[in-house]
Amino acid sequence: MHFGNFICHTRRFVLVVASACSALNAEDAVKAEKKTEWETTAALGFTLTQGNSDTVLVDAKLLGLKKWELNELSAKLHGSYGQAKGEKNNEVLHGTVQYNRLLKDADFYFYGKGDLMHDAVADVEYCENVHYSLIPTHLTAKI
Repeated sequence: MHFGNFICHTRRFVLVVASACSALNAEDAVKAEKKTEWETTAALGFTLTQGNSDTVLVDAKLLGLKKWELNELSAKLHGSYGQAKGEKNNEVLHGTVQYNRLLKDADFYFYGKGDLMHDAVADVEYCENVHYSLIPTHLTAKI
């Protein structure tokens, strides 16, 4: 496994996302009446079993969301590691970034999403996905 290549692609992914975030319209930031903050959630899990089967699993997640008047930015990082009977059976690292932009004068919003994943057990060094679309707002559910 070439973990150095994975780190290189992760850095490239982060640079692309940072470039997209810096392109946020400065005019919208000035118009914002209140300062927006990041909403963050973190979770950590640990499971240990002994007896008929000896297993260990560590799982961690970090979620972030920031909203402006016309923009939303969300990020997720998830990792897990596990062993059963002394053999690795889980080693996953997955990151997702999504940007939504409401088009004020139209009934549409733009959405862009990028994923980067590493799964050592499945022998997936890295997998990159980029999605983007223009979606009519009348097709989205109001929550």
